Amino acid sequence: MKKGVKREGGLPGKVRRILQGKSPPPPYMQVMGMRITRCGGGRARVEMEAGERLYNLADSVHGGVASGLADTAMGQAIISTLNPGESFTTMELKINFLRPVFRGRLVSDGWVVHRGSRVVMAEADVKGSGGKLVARATSTCLILEPKDARE
Repeated sequence: MKKGVKREGGLPGKVRRILQGKSPPPPYMQVMGMRITRCGGGRARVEMEAGERLYNLADSVHGGVASGLADTAMGQAIISTLNPGESFTTMELKINFLRPVFRGRLVSDGWVVHRGSRVVMAEADVKGSGGKLVARATSTCLILEPKDARE
């Protein structure tokens, strides 16, 4: 993360409660079986189990699964840098798939590469069983002030 960028007051309460097991994750994460296992300081880790329930017509896990996992990890990393009242929206998401996934634990580590006053760039790796790199993603996001989020 860009040197000197710190979120005032720590993680948002919602994320803290999810990490503590006091609140359920958002519906999308529940449907996909994703769990936030680490979040803070511009970094996050999100994990899930992959298997046949997520297969595409090629009998492998759909690429959207790795993309969604990476997007979630990057988003959580970004959230950990936001100031009270700020939110964000994705402007661009790019992913490179390096190998197919059939089953097992998928882990995505996301981190903030650059945090400006209005634009954030993040990256994430998705690793499969045995720690092999499955995909690498990048995201560019726009930081929204409270008034922007209502429009």
